[in-house]
Amino acid sequence: MIITIWSILIFLSISVAIGLVSSLIGIGGGVLIIPVLILLFQFPIKDAIFISLFAMMGLTISASISYVQGKYVNYRLAILYQSLSIPGVILGGVLSSLIFEDILAGICGGVMIAIGILLIRASRKEKKSLENKCNNSYIEKKETDLEEKNQNKELEKISQIKQSIDSEKNYEKFGIDNLKVASFSSLSGGIISGLIGLGGGTIQTSSMHLCGVEPKTAVGTSEFSMSFTAVFAVFFHLFLGTFQGLLFWPIMMCIGTIIGAQIGVFTCKRIQGNSIQKIFSIIVLYSGVIMILLLFDIGWV
Repeated sequence: MIITIWSILIFLSISVAIGLVSSLIGIGGGVLIIPVLILLFQFPIKDAIFISLFAMMGLTISASISYVQGKYVNYRLAILYQSLSIPGVILGGVLSSLIFEDILAGICGGVMIAIGILLIRASRKEKKSLENKCNNSYIEKKETDLEEKNQNKELEKISQIKQSIDSEKNYEKFGIDNLKVASFSSLSGGIISGLIGLGGGTIQTSSMHLCGVEPKTAVGTSEFSMSFTAVFAVFFHLFLGTFQGLLFWPIMMCIGTIIGAQIGVFTCKRIQGNSIQKIFSIIVLYSGVIMILLLFDIGWV
């Protein structure tokens, strides 16, 4: 791709948009970056994979810092999801020389479509919010009173207490069945990262939603976990020597997604968790369709 002022501006604008959407719904951005780089900018698949991983590294680290500050990260869940991601990245990197990327992209697309359908069906049912199980009616009453008195500091403390309660209950809710789901999504997310440059956030965040984790906590925990996976994946691909292009475009994509990620985190704090889950369901379905189109070599629709 030729470096011009217009190409840089267009590239950065799209990168910012990808970063915003990705951080808002808790994905690394690869599921959006890969189709854009291949179909819109005509990058070779191997270059697109590395650029995606490089951008995800900056995006997830940037978003994680903000989510940690906002107390939207459950560290024990993050460690659980990270436990098999690194081995998955190594396995995916090795398999990349044996399996065609478009075939795995198609398989991944099918899985994402299935997950998206499950999430949409779940959102149509009555929401079983974890907040109702925390017996925090007193806290909610205090919030209303404090809002009238404009005591923002007290409100912030109460919000942090609620998030802490949610975080602990989210983790305690995990039984043997959910542990299996978490382990599978962690390993498969790592394999996908190493093989075709996707961060695995789609699978991780989906599994957290399905296991009953509060949406905002799921997003923050997923971003935090993926930051470690992305860093390892970038250095592993550099070790394998799969990227032969200029570092200019990976850096530009990284800068754009970081800016977008901060906008997304700012927006996330002002959107209700159920809305995030609905947006996420639509993005998952869209991403799955794009992956299927790549499998059958169908152009942009």
